[in-house]
Amino acid sequence: VTDVTDDESVRAAARGVEGRFGGVDGLINNAGITMEAPVSGTSLEDYRRIMEVNFYGPLRMIHACLPRIKEARGWIVNISSMLAMGPFPRLSAYTSAKFALTGMAHCLRQELRGSGVKCVIVYPTLVDTPMIELEPVLANVMAQNPKKTASAIVKAIKRGKARAGTAAYTWALAYIGAFSAPLADEIVNVMAPKELRGKG
Repeated sequence: VTDVTDDESVRAAARGVEGRFGGVDGLINNAGITMEAPVSGTSLEDYRRIMEVNFYGPLRMIHACLPRIKEARGWIVNISSMLAMGPFPRLSAYTSAKFALTGMAHCLRQELRGSGVKCVIVYPTLVDTPMIELEPVLANVMAQNPKKTASAIVKAIKRGKARAGTAAYTWALAYIGAFSAPLADEIVNVMAPKELRGKG
C-alpha cells in the first residue's frame, strides 16, 4: 500500500519491492482520482489535489524506480486517458493532469531511447472502476470492463508499443481534433452525457 502523494511512502514502496524481489522490472502508473465540475467551479486546491495524484504521483514513482528498471531493461507504463486526446467538458482538473502526464511520458520515452527500457503511454476510455462510482454523472455512464483494459495494456507491453488505446474511437477523436477542433467539439458534445455538455 502506497500513498503516491507522499515522497517517503513512494521511496519505501520502491525499497520494499527491491528487497522482496531483488529489483524492479516494471512500473504501471495507474493511481488516479477525478472530479466533475466546470473550470469556474474547480478551485486551485482541487487542481493541486488531482495533480498530486495523477501527475506528481507517477513522477515520484518514476524517480524512485527508474534506476532499477534501467538495470533490468524493463518497462514503464503511464496510464493517461482518452481525454488527453479529446477533452470532455466538466472534467478539466483530471484532463489537465493527464495532459501533463502525457507530455512527461513522451519526453521520458525519448530520453530512454537505447537504454532497453520500454515506455508505453496508454489512453484508456472510461473504465468501470470504483473511481467513477464517486462521480454523479460518470457513475451512470457505460464504461469499459477493466479486464479488457488490462488486456490492452499487457498487449502493448508485449508488442513494445510507444502508445496504445483501449478503444478504436480514441484514435479517431484524436485525429479529428488535430485537423478540426470545431468538428471534434461537436462529436464530444454528442458523445458526452448531457449533464456534462457545455451550457454556456
